[in-house]
Amino acid sequence: MRRGKTYATIIVDLATRRPIDMMKERTAETLAHWLEKHPGVECISRDRSSEYMRGASEGAPQAQQVLDRYHVLHNMREVVQRIVSRAHATLKQRQKDAGIIVRARYKKKRSSSEIAASQVARLRRQAWYEEVVEHYRQGKSIAAIARDLHMSPITVHKFVYAGAFPERSAHKRRQTYLLTPYLPYLQQRVTQGCENASMLWKEITHQGFAHGYKVVNIWLREYLGRPGRPSTEEEKAKHQAFMDTVVAEPGLASVGGEAAEATSTPELVENGVEPLGSPRHLTWLLLRKSESLNQQAQWTLNFLREVQDINTTYELAQQFFQMLRKRQADQLDGCLQACEKSNIPDLQTFAEGLRREYSAMKGALTFSYSNGPVKGQINKLKYIKRSMYGRGSFELLRQKVLLAA
Repeated sequence: MRRGKTYATIIVDLATRRPIDMMKERTAETLAHWLEKHPGVECISRDRSSEYMRGASEGAPQAQQVLDRYHVLHNMREVVQRIVSRAHATLKQRQKDAGIIVRARYKKKRSSSEIAASQVARLRRQAWYEEVVEHYRQGKSIAAIARDLHMSPITVHKFVYAGAFPERSAHKRRQTYLLTPYLPYLQQRVTQGCENASMLWKEITHQGFAHGYKVVNIWLREYLGRPGRPSTEEEKAKHQAFMDTVVAEPGLASVGGEAAEATSTPELVENGVEPLGSPRHLTWLLLRKSESLNQQAQWTLNFLREVQDINTTYELAQQFFQMLRKRQADQLDGCLQACEKSNIPDLQTFAEGLRREYSAMKGALTFSYSNGPVKGQINKLKYIKRSMYGRGSFELLRQKVLLAA
């Protein structure tokens, strides 16, 4: 009902995919009382809320609980991101020590007032971080810290498990999709020597481009800012041969030995590699299927896997995702045991949590039920709620949701 403050509960019949009731609270007692009044429930799909777990166990102990697979995958992603966040500074230092040339990233020039405001914001955020860590060391829970400091529990959770002050990564400007059909032509014209954004914009406008000059100007400034960009066919072939070598040799970015010598080759100096992304970006790199990665992403993945903890995390995360995608219930015990023996606290805690919900996790790999229909009804509920925001009671909202179904 109010994000971060008050939550209600919606119950959906997974057979008919229709809501059958709403409750004003999100507590174990409320759910258990509802289930006792409606006996005969055989299967309960739920998220990983401890309140729903306890309420379902008390109100319908005979029912098979099923964890929602999306929430389990989301929790695994959070675990991987915490591990990457703690190693992020180390990864940057390894890249620097290896002598790897990092491509410059186009940055918009900022005024002195903008720079000052950014520095003040960082100091304020660092003060919050130190205060959260100090409260946590005193034994306070994340919920208590969020309540006392008037902060979001999500932010407190991120600070507590960061391991070090989480610096914000530089913004990575994405190549706009608007120019995608015209990129081959634009790159050809720049290779021919045309570096006038206005002229390039006029030329592609005659070809059907229907957007403003600024889009072309931003792309051109970024493209020209790349040191050693492959502007000729010979340079492109050279760059391609280098990237093939990098992908074929995962240890190329290692510090010392032959790998360190390889990082000083003319190809690397001339072309360089993309800067490391934020921990969130690198996390998705570790979770995706390796065959779907391009050469640059494959090189970054190999570089990340040179850190022992990240390599272990990558292998276990891939195994866990594969198990969930293919519903391999027989692999669950082995996967949990591997996490427990990994000596990585985050993975061990994740495995311990699933052990406590072992039956529900087994159900997620056995049954086809999920919270998908519930998410759909929640979206409809939000639409109805906003259409009457501030003018109706919870009982009226409940009637509108149930009657709409």
